[in-house]
Amino acid sequence: MVVLRGCETTPVTGLILLTLTALLLGVLACGQESAPDKSDPAAYAQHLVSQAMERYQKDGFENTVAYLNSDAGKDGEWYVFMVHSGGELLATADQELVGENMNGDLGTDPSGYNFWLDMRDTTSQGKWLSYTFLNPETREQQPKHSWVARDGDLFFGSGWYEGIK
Repeated sequence: MVVLRGCETTPVTGLILLTLTALLLGVLACGQESAPDKSDPAAYAQHLVSQAMERYQKDGFENTVAYLNSDAGKDGEWYVFMVHSGGELLATADQELVGENMNGDLGTDPSGYNFWLDMRDTTSQGKWLSYTFLNPETREQQPKHSWVARDGDLFFGSGWYEGIK
């Protein structure tokens, strides 16, 4: 028999209380999404973008930019980049590029593909872009696959370089 705040309960009500507690804990645990495994780079990139956008909504612009540009905002070769709709690169793993504008050479890969034009058409639903970009780890131009989503005037993206996962 279970006693709850001085009230005696029957085995049936005790079982109901136990069931309700388990359900509540299950609901609370559902809100704590775990990160996909890096062996699924597409899912992991989408997860990083989603986390960055949530951080922006919760912590604001300045705190999000500071975090994404810090070591804490990187996970090995994984990082989130953030671009203003005017083209300014606000956050990325390569700090030498922060403040540069995507409207120029930075937004066009070596083959002449202007991926910035496609990125600007991205909605809050997000989309995939594939282009060649300078890998900050190897310092070489490498094919990159990025998931990009928009929140107002800001674009958040993350992805992987071919051969690195």
